[in-house]
Amino acid sequence: MSAIAEPKMVRSPGGCDYTLVRVRRRTAAIYIRPGGGVEVRAPLRLAKRELDRFVDERAQWIAQHAAAAAQAAAQKSAFSLEPGCLLLYKGREYPSVLQPAGTGEAAFDGTRFLLPSAHTGSNRTALKALYKRLAEADLRERTARFAGAMGLTPRWVKITSARTRWGSCSGKNALCFAWRLILTPEACLDYVTVHELCHIKEHNHSLAFWSEVERVLPDYAARRRLLAVYGRRIVLQDWEG
Repeated sequence: MSAIAEPKMVRSPGGCDYTLVRVRRRTAAIYIRPGGGVEVRAPLRLAKRELDRFVDERAQWIAQHAAAAAQAAAQKSAFSLEPGCLLLYKGREYPSVLQPAGTGEAAFDGTRFLLPSAHTGSNRTALKALYKRLAEADLRERTARFAGAMGLTPRWVKITSARTRWGSCSGKNALCFAWRLILTPEACLDYVTVHELCHIKEHNHSLAFWSEVERVLPDYAARRRLLAVYGRRIVLQDWEG
């Protein structure tokens, strides 16, 4: 929906600063932009006094969500991949150090991450490749272990760069897991593995599906909540550059 007039900064009587965008729509709507900016999209003929009332009635909601967006943007901006930064692996933070010059790959020795160079861009690429290797080794073994116990046979296991889902099960019973899953605790790794394996039996989220998940992991609900906590944390890490 394109703007009819140039967006402009305005202030409501209650002191809320926002960008006003006039568009062809029936009602006004408030959007919180990344970084905390506030945008109001309003009908062409909505009077300014009505718009002011609309905004000020929602001042508390706007302030709360704008502050949260600004904080998230600041955390994402502060995310560093330089030597000395702390990096997640299976829910724990480990220190990072610089490897000798000429070493092209990142590594993990069980107690620390070894970075290939001081250049953040190359560190990001190298670390993502390392995490994918770590995720593949772990999730292949984990899947085989649970699949054996559950009497299931997935078609294959693949590690992906998915950003909006932890895992998936295709109609042909092929399992995919996001490499970011290796950043979360063991309890979460088990939960997502079992979740996707259960889709081999139930390709849906029916009561039968959740009953199967609960049969294997009686505390799956707590694991699911923990996964959500780490998911919010990982979203604030700038892995895409």
